[in-house]
Amino acid sequence: GGGGFMGFGGGRGGGSGARGGGIGGSVNLQAAYDAGFTDGKAGKDYGTSMPSAPPMDHDFGPPPPAKSGGGMGGFGIGKLFSVGMIVRQAYSLGTAGGVPFSVPTMIANAQTMPTTQKLMTGWMVLRLFGLSPI
Repeated sequence: GGGGFMGFGGGRGGGSGARGGGIGGSVNLQAAYDAGFTDGKAGKDYGTSMPSAPPMDHDFGPPPPAKSGGGMGGFGIGKLFSVGMIVRQAYSLGTAGGVPFSVPTMIANAQTMPTTQKLMTGWMVLRLFGLSPI
């Protein structure tokens, strides 16, 4: 019969999965089945009639060294984003109410910030120093 759907099934024709390259790639599945059947019928351990496979060379050598954050000493776009957000936050806290920037105003406004905003600012600081859990 025909090869069946995508090389699976379809009887013992030339395109069936057991004889064609559809399942198993270079392994001849029909030979493996026949060897197992013969071993079982003769009472031998399965696989004793199977021809040995050629040796595989899996020596890929040592893994390459890990890269260290880029060419700028680990100061990439993520850290640049964190610095920008921290500076923006500090500036907006120090100039709230239309006054010129001052550190005491920034500290006073930081103490009255909503908790979620404090958490986000703290997360940006942690990211800046590489201590963020995510």
